[in-house]
Amino acid sequence: MTKKDKVLWTVSIGVMLLGIVTFVVTGMQRSAALASQQSEIATLTQQKQEASDKRASEVNTVTKNSFGLDVSRVATDDRLASQIIKTATTWSDSESYTNARNTLRDDYKISEDSYLLTTFMPKSENMPLGQGGKMINTIDAYGLNMTYVKMHSYVVNIDNGVYSYFTVVDVLSKDVQGHSGEGTIIFTYDVDANGTVSNMVANNS
Repeated sequence: MTKKDKVLWTVSIGVMLLGIVTFVVTGMQRSAALASQQSEIATLTQQKQEASDKRASEVNTVTKNSFGLDVSRVATDDRLASQIIKTATTWSDSESYTNARNTLRDDYKISEDSYLLTTFMPKSENMPLGQGGKMINTIDAYGLNMTYVKMHSYVVNIDNGVYSYFTVVDVLSKDVQGHSGEGTIIFTYDVDANGTVSNMVANNS
């Protein structure tokens, strides 16, 4: 190798090393910048969530102070009541109707002689509705069914920690041909500070 070749080889190695160092340094700088941006985004996201939570808390406090209405309490009551209401308004035949009725009685402790179970969901009886007077359950004979869709509650009274509600419930029903029909049921009930739902009444609007 001539002296000139050695110089060129040395220069080439130097350029290559410089390129590698530049690439590594640039990569590190980009990584640092990206990490910094991600940290800033995470900080801003957290600040936004904290601001949102603070605003929700302030709205709840103002509402409670102005009207005596605790918004978070209403949300909790809605979750409790919706479980009962969904059970009462979701069934597809006589068997599921009876099961729903038993759940209301056994799990939610709604009395057998309550308005809900004597008027809105009375026992479904067999009737001589089949061919030749065959006994068939009325729900199955007419293809009755019901499906819960949604509900919207309104607080109508607050008395010593007991919230009284007027709740509009949308339901859906299908006939044997598969045609759907929507309906509305009005539920009224009370919920105490311990989350006990009582005095539930339901009427078709």
